Order: sequence, then structure tokens, then C-alpha cells
Amino acid sequence: MATVYDIPSAFAPGDEIWFNGRTMLRATLTALAALCLCACQSAPGRSPDAAAPDAAADLSPRDMDLFGKIVVRVLTANVGNLDEAEKTTCPAYHKGSQCELSLEQIIAGNIAKHAPDIVVLNEVWDTDRCAGVSEKTAGFVCHAPAKLSPAQQARRYLGAGYTIVCDGVAHFDCIGVKTKRVALDPRLCSAGGLCLGKAVTPAHPKACAGMGSITSVSSADVTVDGVTFTVVNGHPKNAYNNVQDPCRLAQYKQIFEELAVGKRNLIMGDMNGDAIRFPAVFPSFVYWNTRVGPGKRFRYHSGPAEATPPPPTWMNSVTLDYVLSDFAQGVCNTLGKKADRDRLDHPRYRMDHLGIVCDLILPKK
Repeated sequence: MATVYDIPSAFAPGDEIWFNGRTMLRATLTALAALCLCACQSAPGRSPDAAAPDAAADLSPRDMDLFGKIVVRVLTANVGNLDEAEKTTCPAYHKGSQCELSLEQIIAGNIAKHAPDIVVLNEVWDTDRCAGVSEKTAGFVCHAPAKLSPAQQARRYLGAGYTIVCDGVAHFDCIGVKTKRVALDPRLCSAGGLCLGKAVTPAHPKACAGMGSITSVSSADVTVDGVTFTVVNGHPKNAYNNVQDPCRLAQYKQIFEELAVGKRNLIMGDMNGDAIRFPAVFPSFVYWNTRVGPGKRFRYHSGPAEATPPPPTWMNSVTLDYVLSDFAQGVCNTLGKKADRDRLDHPRYRMDHLGIVCDLILPKK
């Protein structure tokens, strides 16, 4: 079981690392640096009043090799609205995506606080879909789409410092990487760009025919400090019965048998299923449990890796959102489950899912 230490209040939320068996904090590095600075300042020929450099400068653990390994911060979030549960705010044409610009700004600000290197977003609105919509509510995305800057919601969520690629079905699910640190496959998108429809996206399976789903599974290869791996954005169709479950099962198979087949794979997103609480309810859950968990290729970094039972990520009832890999180490934090780690929609609370943030340890080889 991983050991999780809360950082002292004097340090920012972005300064902690969680990983199995060991924890390193910037506090440790800063303390060591401070000791060195004190020794240097006391050395002959140096004035004790001389200005000292910032002891914490360039010491962020996420940008350092730790014991021959690399630390990367990842975040996954279904940023959709509450309408599936409440049907109170956004028009039906939004298909679950956020419609209020003011709430976008809140979510964007909270994402920025975590400064993730890699982000997976689900239920993102493509502004091009405002065409033909007559939206009269000021402050809604489609009220005056031509005046939006940036034009696309994915860019407004992540800001200018990210390269973003979205799925090829409805541009509903996007992968973003911090351009200065992470290289995204240039065949999919140029550094710093936003490329709709360019993520590797299998066609909707035949089992999904007629279900009207715009969800998808997609992927992109990325490179962090010389380590290349595949990031899979999973957002298969939800299923409430045995008529819909074959679609979800088919998309689970696309994740594990078509996309996450390289040497190293990181899978994140809203998987629209809780195979931990309900392992045998649907064939898709049975299949999931043949791929993920103890003794399987893929391990949990969120959910059961955090607590037993796993923290619910949807409406405080079930765990639908996950971070998995077949090569990394580390334990995630489901946002909103601790007093000092607020939800991404804090303080409005208009998302039906909780985000997840993790500092993962990547082996160099």
C-alpha cells in the first residue's frame, strides 16, 4: 500500500509526490539547499548579508530524476455538466458538456493550480457545433461563438501552454500535454497546436450502432524526458442494461486490444463502469477485470489504489473515472475527497464527476 503524506501548509499543493514505499517533498530539497546556503554564507570571504539565491529555484521534483526515474503529473477529468443528474442548466444540444463561460473559467483556474504535464478531458464542447444553434442566454458558449477567444473550449480549459489533440468522432474527448515538457506525436499535432479529430480513434464498433453515442476511445503517443508511451483517453458509452452493454464491452476491447498495445501505456478517463463494486453484473465488467488489477497487465493508480472501497467519482455513488498503467508507479488523489484538495468546479459544484490528479514515477528504461 502506498504511503501518502500531506505536505506542510507552507508548501504549495503542486509540491508533493506520492509513490509506493517512498515520498520525497520539496521541503526536503529546500531544507538541504538552505543548509548548503548557510554553510556557503558562513564561509571565509563571504558576507553573511550577501543576497542568497532562491533555495527552492529549479528544485521541483517533477522536473528531476529521482533514483533514476522521472516524475510526471497527470490529471483526468470528465468536465461535463450536471444535467444527466439534474437537467437544470445546460441545453440538451450540449450533450453533457459545460455551457456556462463563467464555470469554464472556474474549472480552468483549478486545473492550472495543479499544473499537470498530461491531461485527459472528457465531454468537451466543440464550438463548431454551435453552428445552427440560436442561443439567447448571455454567458453561454453558443450565445456569441464568433466572439469567443480562444475559440475552442479545450483551449480555454488548458490555456496556451498545451498541445491538444481531440478524438475523431465528435471532438468530445481531448488529450493535452504541457508543450515545454512533453512532446506529443507531431504526426497528430504540431507543438502548441489544438488539433480536432486528430487523436488515434477507432471507428465506433458495430455493437454501438443506433445508440447515438458521441463518446469514444482514442490515444496519442507522447514523450517525457526521453520516455515514450501511449496515452489512452477512455470514454466508452455508458450502459444501464444488457442491450447497451455490448457497446461498452466493444469499446473496452478497443482500449486494451487496439490502443494500449505498445511497450508502455497510460490509460485515463471516464470508463463509464464500476467493475470493482459490481464485478459480475455485466460482461463488460467481467472483461475489465481480466485486464486490470492484481496479477494483470494493468494496475490501478486511482480508485482501489487510493482506498477501500474506492472513492466514488460520479455523484458520490460509483467509481467511473480511473488512471491505469502497465509501467508507472504511484498513487493518485481523487479531488474533493480531502479538505485541502478541492474539486475542479469549486466553489460552484456543477460537474457530475470528480477529477483525479497523480504524480507518477516513470522508469527511464
